[in-house]
Amino acid sequence: MSYQKVQNFKCRCPLIQTGIYGLTESHQIPNIPCDRSSNDVFLNQHLQWYHNFDSVSARKLVRAICNNINQDEHLFSIYERVLKQNISVENYKCKCPLTQDGVFGLSDEHDITNIPCGRAEKEVLCFQHLQFHHNLSSRAAKKIVLALVSYTPTITRLFHHNDHITQSKCAVRKVKSKCPLLSRHIYGLSDHHHVPNIPCDRADQHIFLFHHLTYFHKLNAKAATKLIRALIINQDPCEALFHSNDIIVVSDQTIHNQQYKTKRSKKIIPQQKSYSETILDFSTHYQSLLNAINTSINKTTNDNLDNSMMPLDCSKSNQPSYQLNYPYSTNNMAHAHGLDLNSFLT
Repeated sequence: MSYQKVQNFKCRCPLIQTGIYGLTESHQIPNIPCDRSSNDVFLNQHLQWYHNFDSVSARKLVRAICNNINQDEHLFSIYERVLKQNISVENYKCKCPLTQDGVFGLSDEHDITNIPCGRAEKEVLCFQHLQFHHNLSSRAAKKIVLALVSYTPTITRLFHHNDHITQSKCAVRKVKSKCPLLSRHIYGLSDHHHVPNIPCDRADQHIFLFHHLTYFHKLNAKAATKLIRALIINQDPCEALFHSNDIIVVSDQTIHNQQYKTKRSKKIIPQQKSYSETILDFSTHYQSLLNAINTSINKTTNDNLDNSMMPLDCSKSNQPSYQLNYPYSTNNMAHAHGLDLNSFLT
């Protein structure tokens, strides 16, 4: 039977009891009797991922079933290893073992959430499930998964009453999820809590929730941690998590200090000049203009007189007139500003 046919072979799982094909309790195969024997499955993958068979033993059993070998045949010896030796804890799937108090020595003193587990009827990624649904630390979750893999009875005491096995604050801050703040009236929130940006317009994205709650919704660290723990334990949003007198938003002074750690220089708007300053600028401008006109006239007339000491007097009729290429005459500009042109010439 080719490898491809083994991979694609589908049938109902035969592991409905121990003793078939020589498989006994000494082989420590998990999930027997199999609760999925009512439906066809890809048997090779099912044996490896649900019953923890190694790849060689899984293919051996699939070929035996394809060849219609009798279940009473001792296909595996009592000393033969059929399970995986190197287990990937993160990828191990099974039903949650926390169906009642006292499992593996767990008690109320450990502050474990959601016991008995409401999802015990479904197969889950056990390592992640124990952390995010039951609030166990990664070390404690790994210990339970390895116990399940090794077929350790649930009555075995893995933990003592003084063991600290719940998640730390650091673990809470690494949680990625969608923002739950879709309404202002969930988890006991109300208008007087003054939580900004509700309803959240980023609720369709998986984000680092702690950073999002503290930065975008301005929750303080205590309130953000409390809300994330409520999500981990799947608390009903209708239950009051915060009370009316709780301060859950960082103060305005804190926000102000964060926003203005680096002060921006303000743009300096020049003040309007006084009337006297305006007149002085005007006179300076037009005195320069008149000096330029005087120089031009001296060059044109080739006057032998020393005109450097004689100011230009535009009021004398005996002086020749000149057409200047300016849009407005000098006299018109002076009179337009209410000035006496002769006052600049004397």
